Amino acid sequence: TRKISQLQSHPFENFLDYKFSDPGLLQKASAPRTRDFERLEFLGDRVLGLGIACLLYHNYPSAKVESLAQLFGHLTSKKILAEIYINLEIPPTLISSEFYKAPLAGPIAEKTASDIIEALLGAVYKDKGMGPSQECVKKLFSPYIEHGPKAKAIS
Repeated sequence: TRKISQLQSHPFENFLDYKFSDPGLLQKASAPRTRDFERLEFLGDRVLGLGIACLLYHNYPSAKVESLAQLFGHLTSKKILAEIYINLEIPPTLISSEFYKAPLAGPIAEKTASDIIEALLGAVYKDKGMGPSQECVKKLFSPYIEHGPKAKAIS
């Protein structure tokens, strides 16, 4: 099992300049298929939804609701969340639990990768609330909102 000291240099923290006050949350968010992970994933899915909705609402003040809803669906898709996971360059050795072992070769499945991003956002929310979790959503998704092809179509 992983030690918390190993997690203190976790790429998620480095990428977002976010330091967990409770490193145990980061450990739980990196342990797929456990009860704690699934609860953080559930919470993170809701944090993600609200965070993306707020970003879209503020970034596209004249966009039609239908366009916002379409972009929302795209940004919260497994495909985009898995891309974000890949961009974070999280070593597969940090992603494991008694119920899940990361593959030794090849990528982590898209669903698992997207679940990990949601669990990490849930962990940030649980650690310090909506403000810091919203900042994480903004940092992770701004490139897609500002420069993505779907975003350009509604701006």
